Amino acid sequence: MRRIQTTVKIKAMIIRKITAFALTGLILIALSALVAAQDSGVRAEALQQANVRSGPGIDYPQIGSIRAGAQYPVIGRHELYPWLLIEFGDPVQPGWVFADLLRVTGDLGAVPLRPADYIDTIYDAPLAVTVTPTGTPTPDALPGGVSEASPAEIMQTPNAQPAAQPTAAPTQPQTGVIARPIDSANLRCGPGTDYPRVGTIFKDEAFAVLQRHAGYPWLQISFPAYQTGVAWVYQDLVEIEGDINLVPATANPVIDCPLTPTPPAVVPAQSRWEGLLPAGDGDPGTPVDMAQLGDDVMEFLYSQNYIPRTEKLASAFGYDLQTGQGFSLYPGVAFSGMSLIKVPLLVTYFRHLNMPPTTDQAYWITGMMTCSNNPSSNAILKDMGGGNPYVGAERVTETMRELGLQHTFLQAPLVEDPEFAQNQNVTPIVTTADQASTNPDPFNQTTMEDIGWLLVALYECGQHGRGPLLEKIDGITQTECRRILYALDENYLGAMIEAGVPDDVTVAHKHGWTTDEDHADAAIVFSPGGNYVLAIAMHKHRRLDYQDAWINIAEISRLVYNTFNPGAPLDAIHPRTVPEECELEGHPLLIALTQEELPMLE
Repeated sequence: MRRIQTTVKIKAMIIRKITAFALTGLILIALSALVAAQDSGVRAEALQQANVRSGPGIDYPQIGSIRAGAQYPVIGRHELYPWLLIEFGDPVQPGWVFADLLRVTGDLGAVPLRPADYIDTIYDAPLAVTVTPTGTPTPDALPGGVSEASPAEIMQTPNAQPAAQPTAAPTQPQTGVIARPIDSANLRCGPGTDYPRVGTIFKDEAFAVLQRHAGYPWLQISFPAYQTGVAWVYQDLVEIEGDINLVPATANPVIDCPLTPTPPAVVPAQSRWEGLLPAGDGDPGTPVDMAQLGDDVMEFLYSQNYIPRTEKLASAFGYDLQTGQGFSLYPGVAFSGMSLIKVPLLVTYFRHLNMPPTTDQAYWITGMMTCSNNPSSNAILKDMGGGNPYVGAERVTETMRELGLQHTFLQAPLVEDPEFAQNQNVTPIVTTADQASTNPDPFNQTTMEDIGWLLVALYECGQHGRGPLLEKIDGITQTECRRILYALDENYLGAMIEAGVPDDVTVAHKHGWTTDEDHADAAIVFSPGGNYVLAIAMHKHRRLDYQDAWINIAEISRLVYNTFNPGAPLDAIHPRTVPEECELEGHPLLIALTQEELPMLE
């Protein structure tokens, strides 16, 4: 009798297993059909090797792993934490992977948000998972080092200081163990995501490992850019050189998170020229709330993952020329001067000229401003410097210093021209700006606040014959300011700020970019609802695609234009084809530059 009962039990177990396998097959078929129907085209590949877990956290069971060399469909992203749901394995199944361990291709914004129990809801039966306890440290970075923090959190986290001004060195003994980021990784002031984010580190950088947490996979590293000189990184995001067992382990580390918050992200534009700028052009009708506009620009940038102290950040300056009110968004960040530096260069050149430009000088100016031609820029520097372009560059810096624009300087020619691409042992200038976050050109820098104020000064000088360019420096006239404004007006790109305003609106601007990391545009916009200055720069470590930057700058331009013109808003941006060639012969600017008098721009 007992033998018969045992046989029945064995048969029942076999039936249950067969049923379970059949059910699993049906689930996988249903899941595959669901994924196929919702495939966003986004794919993920491990940077090296990544664990796949049954839930979005390191306390969920590991259900597999993936390696570099294969791509997997991304079918979901957690609504709160930086974990991605991928489809992997044979047979195919879903699993969660920490996003910083992945290289993602495609628009991650097109991937639907999923709750932590998303897999459970598909199967309508709970999988074997362990829920992450509240407060347990888990990694938190999106691909490229962008975290899912709120704007309020970002503004309240401790401020990372420029590398040029390191704070006290850590007191822990050096272990000889080095951590190198696999790609990019966010740092926190303690071993977990509950601690404020304090910076981002990138591939090819090296950091001394000082401590390791005994309970969780977090490492404390030397990080002089942060106030305390140390920070914590999730261990799976770095490669270790040396014996990690030599690093002291601690279960209860002493955490020093300074309570001093960062300055507000958006601040009123503070004039460098007290008493030299009027209140504005006159009665603005219904004045624009520039503080609210600054907040709106910040929220848009945040929605596009341009976040301070990460690998993708931006800065902006806006100024209402009717009221004299403005905003600065992250004003203390230095960017490579790019071709924006050609505006200070041209201001300095007209100080050097005592009469209208000659034919050659007019060609150089037109080539520099309308074609963004670096050899023309270097010819101007050489002309200003008595044959030495480095002396000409020094004069640009001196002019900016006289104007009070301390974060804008040029120390060398624009080196795309091989004639000037030589090392003159020039010592880079150190300013009080953040000269670390965007890794700017050490010899050619500005901030959006500086370039924005320079455009305000040019407007006041050229349009009204007043302001700091006439009061603070000698050798420049109202007519010369108008020549500069005409040169800015003749610069055509059909993208960035121009793409965010109607075709018939005058945009006097200079755009610029580096080969791979920075894009910027700075303009005086003559709109029906009021004239204003707008300057925007965007940066991403290693590569900022121009389509990303140009479209976002255009959208910010449209946002600002519509705020100034609520009665006739622009429905959508309208980027146009960028000209492949720039023709100087017969260019109208050549004539405008040599005229004795010029009318105001409209």
